Amino acid sequence: MWPRLQEDSQKREWELPLLHDPGAKWTYGAGTTVLGLIVEKATGRSLEAYFRERIFGPLGMADTSFAVASDKQARVPTVHDRTTGMLRERPRKTIDSTPTPPFEGDGGLYSTAQDYGLFLQMLLNGGSLGSVRLLTEESVRLMGENHIGALFVEKQPAADPVMTKPFPFVAGRDRFGLGFMIASEDDGGALRRSPGSLSWAGVRNTHFWIDPRRHVAGVMLMHLYPFYDDGALRTLRDFEQIVYQYLD
Repeated sequence: MWPRLQEDSQKREWELPLLHDPGAKWTYGAGTTVLGLIVEKATGRSLEAYFRERIFGPLGMADTSFAVASDKQARVPTVHDRTTGMLRERPRKTIDSTPTPPFEGDGGLYSTAQDYGLFLQMLLNGGSLGSVRLLTEESVRLMGENHIGALFVEKQPAADPVMTKPFPFVAGRDRFGLGFMIASEDDGGALRRSPGSLSWAGVRNTHFWIDPRRHVAGVMLMHLYPFYDDGALRTLRDFEQIVYQYLD
């Protein structure tokens, strides 16, 4: 839906009119993009500089940035897609070796599972990692609360089937907090995570979840289109099954 509107209007996503009144319906949109613009405006700094000083540096996330140093670029996997039913490797694209604006709040970072695991551990610990505290426990609790009231996360259509399939599979059950989808009491048996667990994902099938009840978090990073590819979801489910098998 959004790509067609942007193409017809020649406007950026956050410049388009709202699809419906706030509170009337849940729709995935450009909220995190706008939040990134607000952070840059309020701090007078780029997201790259702000993230590095306030998040990546304190948590020891040495491999996370909007660019990849030249001596690390060989570690970046190529992107695959399944447009013909078979996995196909896409040509490798040029990667910036120094951070170059504009930076967006909803994507564009390069990272590793180890780095992102540190970020998830901080949230699992209520905002701290070792001697470093990034957030108050109250802030983390607020992020994990339902902020859409009686609404549910609804299935989002695939505007571009090469990029994504309809998502998420828990549509009609889960709620949404501040940046996280919140697992319901009944996910239809799709996953093992506890009710109240927090999660989201990236378009190239990068998935994570945080389970405060069992005090465990998981991250699985793939480089594959379309989002919600059947094979990627099957891999995620199998990974989660193994994790909880050893917790039971």
